[in-house]
Amino acid sequence: MKHSMPDVDVSSDVVETKNSKKLHICEECKQLCASEYNLYIHMRTHTGEKPHVCETCKTAFSRSNGLTTHMRTHSGEKPNVCETCKMSFTTSSHLTRHMRTHTGEKPQVCETCKKSFSEIQNLNHHMAIHARNAQRDLAPSMGQSVETNKAVRWSQDKLW
Repeated sequence: MKHSMPDVDVSSDVVETKNSKKLHICEECKQLCASEYNLYIHMRTHTGEKPHVCETCKTAFSRSNGLTTHMRTHSGEKPNVCETCKMSFTTSSHLTRHMRTHTGEKPQVCETCKKSFSEIQNLNHHMAIHARNAQRDLAPSMGQSVETNKAVRWSQDKLW
């Protein structure tokens, strides 16, 4: 499908991959885009342009698919259905995340202790505990023994 672009300058360097595909490089952040049109859409992240506006609540989006997904909040449409339990979701990514409750998949792995999580935000919370523990190891709290600090760390680690 050929997209039309307004007459704007999205000049960029172009690199060629091993299989002769041309990639356009964003001059702002060096992200690679598969086409000049994709680069044009990507540039909205830098300019703040949001041309796709919800007529119901006036929320604006930089990409048309963002508006399409948003409109489901008004219509109640949930086209992504779990085959196991029949729950439905507005986006395929929400369905994918939900499926992990059935499969037990935990693709997010802590590099420090190898504990795994089903969602990235749980891993991030867990990593914050490692960071806090590292700080405590370097400077035990005033008035607490090293043994007390170890007990606190152990109880926090068991939470996650």
